[in-house]
Amino acid sequence: MSVNKVSKNRNGFAGLFILISVAIIMVLMMIQMKTLFQSGRGYRKSTAPASRPWLQDELLVPDDRLIQLPRPPKPALDKPFSFTVPVIRKDNDRGEITIDFLTTGEVAGTWQCRYSHENIDYTYNATFKGNIDVSNTYSDKQGEDLSKLYFFTKGDYSQTTYNRESEEESFTEGLVYTTGWMDPDHSVSGKITITTDRSWSADYQWQSQPGRTVN
Repeated sequence: MSVNKVSKNRNGFAGLFILISVAIIMVLMMIQMKTLFQSGRGYRKSTAPASRPWLQDELLVPDDRLIQLPRPPKPALDKPFSFTVPVIRKDNDRGEITIDFLTTGEVAGTWQCRYSHENIDYTYNATFKGNIDVSNTYSDKQGEDLSKLYFFTKGDYSQTTYNRESEEESFTEGLVYTTGWMDPDHSVSGKITITTDRSWSADYQWQSQPGRTVN
Protein backbone atom coordinates (compact mmCIF):
# COMPACT_ATOMS: atom_id res chain seq x y z
CA MET A 1 0.00 0.00 0.00
CA SER A 2 1.37 3.41 -0.91
CA VAL A 3 2.13 6.14 1.59
CA ASN A 4 -0.47 8.42 -0.01
CA LYS A 5 -3.21 5.77 0.31
CA VAL A 6 -2.36 5.14 3.98
CA SER A 7 -2.41 8.89 4.57
CA LYS A 8 -5.83 9.20 2.87
CA ASN A 9 -7.24 6.34 4.96
CA ARG A 10 -5.99 7.95 8.15
CA ASN A 11 -7.47 11.28 7.15
CA GLY A 12 -10.77 9.55 6.36
CA PHE A 13 -10.89 7.85 9.77
CA ALA A 14 -9.99 11.11 11.46
CA GLY A 15 -12.74 12.95 9.62
CA LEU A 16 -15.29 10.26 10.51
CA PHE A 17 -14.22 10.39 14.16
CA ILE A 18 -14.66 14.18 14.20
CA LEU A 19 -18.14 13.91 12.67
CA ILE A 20 -19.20 11.30 15.23
CA SER A 21 -17.80 13.41 18.08
CA VAL A 22 -19.64 16.50 16.86
CA ALA A 23 -22.89 14.51 16.57
CA ILE A 24 -22.52 13.18 20.12
CA ILE A 25 -21.82 16.67 21.48
CA MET A 26 -24.90 18.05 19.69
CA VAL A 27 -27.12 15.29 21.11
CA LEU A 28 -25.82 15.92 24.64
CA MET A 29 -26.41 19.67 24.25
CA MET A 30 -29.99 19.04 23.08
CA ILE A 31 -30.65 16.76 26.07
CA GLN A 32 -29.23 19.35 28.45
CA MET A 33 -31.31 22.15 26.91
CA LYS A 34 -34.44 20.00 27.15
CA THR A 35 -33.72 19.29 30.81
CA LEU A 36 -33.16 22.95 31.57
CA PHE A 37 -36.35 23.89 29.76
CA GLN A 38 -38.40 21.34 31.65
CA SER A 39 -36.95 22.33 35.02
CA GLY A 40 -37.73 25.95 34.20
CA ARG A 41 -41.40 25.06 34.03
CA GLY A 42 -41.25 24.70 37.80
CA TYR A 43 -43.23 21.50 38.27
CA ARG A 44 -43.16 17.75 37.91
CA LYS A 45 -46.11 15.56 37.04
CA SER A 46 -47.72 13.28 39.58
CA THR A 47 -50.83 11.28 38.79
CA ALA A 48 -51.78 10.53 42.40
CA PRO A 49 -50.28 10.08 45.86
CA ALA A 50 -47.54 7.52 45.31
CA SER A 51 -48.26 3.87 46.10
CA ARG A 52 -44.72 3.76 47.56
CA PRO A 53 -44.45 7.22 49.10
CA TRP A 54 -41.06 6.52 50.70
CA LEU A 55 -39.65 7.04 47.19
CA GLN A 56 -40.64 10.71 47.56
CA ASP A 57 -38.76 11.41 50.79
CA GLU A 58 -36.76 14.11 48.99
CA LEU A 59 -39.92 16.26 48.96
CA LEU A 60 -39.57 16.87 52.70
CA VAL A 61 -38.12 20.36 53.19
CA PRO A 62 -35.43 20.60 55.92
CA ASP A 63 -36.17 22.84 58.91
CA ASP A 64 -33.48 25.33 57.86
CA ARG A 65 -35.07 25.97 54.45
CA LEU A 66 -38.16 27.95 53.45
CA ILE A 67 -41.03 26.13 51.82
CA GLN A 68 -42.03 27.51 48.42
CA LEU A 69 -45.56 28.85 48.70
CA PRO A 70 -48.27 28.38 46.04
CA ARG A 71 -49.31 30.89 43.40
CA PRO A 72 -52.60 31.05 41.49
CA PRO A 73 -54.34 28.99 40.28
CA LYS A 74 -53.23 26.81 43.24
CA PRO A 75 -55.01 27.54 46.55
CA ALA A 76 -53.55 30.29 48.69
CA LEU A 77 -52.36 29.60 52.22
CA ASP A 78 -53.16 33.05 53.58
CA LYS A 79 -54.87 31.49 56.62
CA PRO A 80 -54.21 28.22 58.47
CA PHE A 81 -56.69 25.42 57.79
CA SER A 82 -57.57 22.37 59.85
CA PHE A 83 -59.60 19.22 59.19
CA THR A 84 -60.84 16.29 61.24
CA VAL A 85 -62.44 13.73 58.94
CA PRO A 86 -63.18 9.98 58.83
CA VAL A 87 -60.66 7.52 57.40
CA ILE A 88 -61.82 4.63 55.23
CA ARG A 89 -60.21 1.36 54.09
CA LYS A 90 -62.20 -0.83 51.68
CA ASP A 91 -65.46 0.83 52.76
CA ASN A 92 -64.70 0.18 56.43
CA ASP A 93 -64.40 2.89 59.10
CA ARG A 94 -60.80 3.30 60.23
CA GLY A 95 -60.90 6.14 62.71
CA GLU A 96 -60.25 9.84 62.16
CA ILE A 97 -57.44 11.99 60.85
CA THR A 98 -56.73 15.54 62.00
CA ILE A 99 -54.51 17.55 59.69
CA ASP A 100 -53.34 21.18 59.81
CA PHE A 101 -52.07 23.35 56.96
CA LEU A 102 -50.08 26.41 58.05
CA THR A 103 -49.39 29.63 56.16
CA THR A 104 -45.70 28.68 56.07
CA GLY A 105 -46.49 25.63 53.93
CA GLU A 106 -46.00 23.23 56.82
CA VAL A 107 -48.41 20.31 57.22
CA ALA A 108 -48.88 18.18 60.35
CA GLY A 109 -51.44 15.86 61.82
CA THR A 110 -52.49 12.79 63.76
CA TRP A 111 -54.46 9.62 63.08
CA GLN A 112 -56.28 7.48 65.65
CA CYS A 113 -58.12 4.28 64.85
CA ARG A 114 -59.82 1.52 66.84
CA TYR A 115 -61.74 -1.41 65.40
CA SER A 116 -62.36 -5.12 65.91
CA HIS A 117 -62.18 -8.00 63.48
CA GLU A 118 -63.30 -11.43 64.63
CA ASN A 119 -61.65 -11.91 68.05
CA ILE A 120 -58.94 -9.26 67.68
CA ASP A 121 -59.05 -5.60 68.70
CA TYR A 122 -56.84 -3.19 66.75
CA THR A 123 -55.59 0.22 67.88
CA TYR A 124 -53.58 2.60 65.67
CA ASN A 125 -51.93 5.86 66.64
CA ALA A 126 -49.85 8.00 64.28
CA THR A 127 -48.27 11.44 64.09
CA PHE A 128 -46.77 12.98 60.97
CA LYS A 129 -45.48 16.25 59.56
CA GLY A 130 -44.22 17.57 56.25
CA ASN A 131 -45.00 20.29 53.74
CA ILE A 132 -46.74 21.31 50.58
CA ASP A 133 -44.87 20.83 47.30
CA VAL A 134 -45.74 23.26 44.49
CA SER A 135 -43.54 21.42 41.97
CA ASN A 136 -46.10 18.63 41.54
CA THR A 137 -48.92 19.00 39.06
CA TYR A 138 -51.95 16.75 39.20
CA SER A 139 -52.59 14.72 36.06
CA ASP A 140 -55.15 12.07 35.14
CA LYS A 141 -56.97 10.78 32.05
CA GLN A 142 -58.68 14.16 31.67
CA GLY A 143 -55.31 15.95 31.58
CA GLU A 144 -53.47 18.26 33.93
CA ASP A 145 -55.04 20.32 36.70
CA LEU A 146 -52.76 23.17 37.72
CA SER A 147 -55.12 24.30 40.49
CA LYS A 148 -54.45 21.36 42.84
CA LEU A 149 -51.77 21.67 45.52
CA TYR A 150 -49.78 18.58 46.53
CA PHE A 151 -48.62 17.85 50.08
CA PHE A 152 -46.33 15.20 51.52
CA THR A 153 -45.81 14.16 55.15
CA LYS A 154 -43.94 11.45 57.03
CA GLY A 155 -44.08 10.17 60.60
CA ASP A 156 -44.41 7.18 62.89
CA TYR A 157 -47.30 4.90 63.74
CA SER A 158 -47.95 2.19 66.29
CA GLN A 159 -50.33 -0.76 66.13
CA THR A 160 -51.55 -2.63 69.18
CA THR A 161 -53.52 -5.86 68.77
CA TYR A 162 -55.35 -7.71 71.50
CA ASN A 163 -56.70 -11.24 71.10
CA ARG A 164 -59.73 -11.59 73.33
CA GLU A 165 -59.63 -15.40 73.26
CA SER A 166 -55.97 -15.90 74.13
CA GLU A 167 -55.67 -12.56 75.99
CA GLU A 168 -52.42 -11.96 74.11
CA GLU A 169 -51.29 -8.49 73.13
CA SER A 170 -48.78 -7.50 70.43
CA PHE A 171 -47.19 -4.21 69.50
CA THR A 172 -45.85 -3.03 66.11
CA GLU A 173 -44.20 0.21 65.02
CA GLY A 174 -43.49 1.59 61.57
CA LEU A 175 -43.56 4.55 59.18
CA VAL A 176 -46.67 6.47 58.20
CA TYR A 177 -47.05 8.73 55.17
CA THR A 178 -49.96 11.07 54.52
CA THR A 179 -50.13 12.50 51.01
CA GLY A 180 -52.77 14.19 48.90
CA TRP A 181 -54.12 17.19 47.01
CA MET A 182 -55.78 20.43 48.08
CA ASP A 183 -58.32 22.11 45.78
CA PRO A 184 -58.82 25.88 45.42
CA ASP A 185 -61.77 25.76 47.88
CA HIS A 186 -59.39 24.13 50.41
CA SER A 187 -61.11 20.77 50.28
CA VAL A 188 -58.53 17.99 50.46
CA SER A 189 -58.39 14.36 49.40
CA GLY A 190 -55.62 12.23 50.79
CA LYS A 191 -54.20 8.85 51.61
CA ILE A 192 -52.52 7.35 54.66
CA THR A 193 -49.88 4.72 53.91
CA ILE A 194 -48.29 2.57 56.63
CA THR A 195 -45.29 0.26 56.32
CA THR A 196 -42.81 -1.42 58.64
CA ASP A 197 -39.97 -2.30 56.26
CA ARG A 198 -41.00 -0.77 52.88
CA SER A 199 -41.55 -4.27 51.43
CA TRP A 200 -45.33 -3.94 51.95
CA SER A 201 -47.83 -1.19 52.66
CA ALA A 202 -51.48 -0.61 53.55
CA ASP A 203 -53.47 2.39 52.32
CA TYR A 204 -56.32 4.30 53.95
CA GLN A 205 -58.37 6.98 52.18
CA TRP A 206 -59.85 10.21 53.49
CA GLN A 207 -61.49 13.32 52.09
CA SER A 208 -62.45 16.65 53.60
CA GLN A 209 -65.01 19.32 52.84
CA PRO A 210 -63.84 22.92 52.16
CA GLY A 211 -61.38 23.85 54.89
CA ARG A 212 -62.14 25.90 57.95
CA THR A 213 -59.87 28.47 59.52
CA VAL A 214 -58.09 27.41 62.69
CA ASN A 215 -59.24 29.47 65.68
